[in-house]
Amino acid sequence: MSVVERMKIGPASLLGLCAGAVVGLAACQLALLGTARLAQFAPGMFFNTWLIALGWAACELLRGWRPSLGWLTWALVPSVLFACGLVFAHTWFFDVAIERRLTLLDMSWSGVGYFFAVALPARGLLAMLALFAGALGCACLFDRLRVRPQARHWQLLTACLALLCAPLVLLPARIPSPLFDSAQELWELATRPKVVASGTAQPELLRALDRSSDSRGSQPLAFKKVIVLVMETMTARNFALEGEQLAEHAFLRRERAHFHSFARYFPNNQDSRTGMLDMLFSRLIPYEAYSDEGVAHYRPLARLPSLVERMRELSFRAAFAVSQLSSEDVVGDLAWDEQLRLDEAQIASARGDHKLCFAPDEYESSCEDLVLLPKIVDFVARSEHAFVYQEFIWGHAAEYNEASGKSNAQYYSDYLDALTRALAERGLADETLIALTSDHGFRDRGRQHEPEVYRVPLLFYAPRFTSARDERLFSHVDFAALLFERLSPHQPRVASSPIAMIVGPTGQGHVFAVNDRGGHLLLREKLGLSMLIAREGSWQLAPGSILAAFEQYRAQFDSHMQRARERTP
Repeated sequence: MSVVERMKIGPASLLGLCAGAVVGLAACQLALLGTARLAQFAPGMFFNTWLIALGWAACELLRGWRPSLGWLTWALVPSVLFACGLVFAHTWFFDVAIERRLTLLDMSWSGVGYFFAVALPARGLLAMLALFAGALGCACLFDRLRVRPQARHWQLLTACLALLCAPLVLLPARIPSPLFDSAQELWELATRPKVVASGTAQPELLRALDRSSDSRGSQPLAFKKVIVLVMETMTARNFALEGEQLAEHAFLRRERAHFHSFARYFPNNQDSRTGMLDMLFSRLIPYEAYSDEGVAHYRPLARLPSLVERMRELSFRAAFAVSQLSSEDVVGDLAWDEQLRLDEAQIASARGDHKLCFAPDEYESSCEDLVLLPKIVDFVARSEHAFVYQEFIWGHAAEYNEASGKSNAQYYSDYLDALTRALAERGLADETLIALTSDHGFRDRGRQHEPEVYRVPLLFYAPRFTSARDERLFSHVDFAALLFERLSPHQPRVASSPIAMIVGPTGQGHVFAVNDRGGHLLLREKLGLSMLIAREGSWQLAPGSILAAFEQYRAQFDSHMQRARERTP
């Protein structure tokens, strides 16, 4: 008796499993997303149905052709259940999943552990288990009812579905399904040109990725107070478009005559934490933000000198502000004099005052940033020299926009209005320098070859400034030097960077580079292979030389981190 026969997995039970999986997934998507979004997820649901049916039909065909291949029936069971879990997770985080397009090749044990331990709430885990139980229960039901499916009929139906699916695969850029994205990425891995690191990196390229030695201010100081505001996922293009919709009296329009703005400014990472670390340490973080492996590589940064220490050397008291319960890992470990956050009682009080407070994720309980404003102004007022670095909560979740009806630019403009008004009431406006930028750009995987999804705003504001627009190429690693260029009157002018390099977002294996001539290219690493995804504009260097520069810089970064680990904590 074969293993399959002993486990009583036959055509009927396997068909029941597939039918239960398809119906269960459809029910989950309808329950979680609603009929109003049917047009968004229906193509993916159709593709998943066809793929699961194709697996069943192929298994039956092979088993009929050669009985010894009956073990494929058993192998298909965990495959179907795994596909159910993958599609369910994609549906639970639908909007983020659509944007990031995480695939089977992006999965890691640490990522799976993070998903179950942190990201997925208990009710989500129960719903996933119910989906599995329903599919297995359907398999048992079909077997008990002694369903006798005709394999050739199902194979014919699957072939018809395949013909219907062909246009879906060929015409749109994608279908909203992790199974489709995985198949597409495997095809890309097989067909895209491979890139191998070649040659020795030019010294100026390596220096462009690490400006930590250039990021030091000096006396005398032009301002006693410095406030850095970091917006969430705001590209320069969206900032400009949303800004045009604001009323003329809104801060971002009313005060534009007092902005120093930068036209070609880029982040160095496409995730919040590493984006902020780039700014604070003036060096590219060549690892992804949220994988356990990535964090282990860059965690020793907290032992190295940062913008916080450099501001303290200039007699500034430093505070990290974020309007939520928790503090950003690694960023919160720096030598801040104070961390301005909220506790449960303050969040409850803010809700009572009709402020917007949400917990969009299991690990983020937060309120709109205005709730924290009194603490920030108080810190600035009681510190002779104050440096505040604030990570905006607004923009992290769409709930804030939906509840308020405000665009991100409108909220940020209102916040700046309230901040400057509060500073003026304390007599602090003329001695305060405000910097406004974004942690990273737009993370849609299908657009990561476009420079505009990376380019972010950088504005310096002070009432004494007159409007100026800078066309030089810079990135977050230049932020501290640009800050000191305005803070210290005798500071030398910052040299334009020959290249800006961006890593991430987490799970995608992307390295994007843009040069000072407007050329740009995108590399993607999967399964130890680097692929050239896009290359446009003027490039004197081959993609292999850019990859060599990145890998050599990463080796230098690892060396710095090893020395930091060896230091006494």
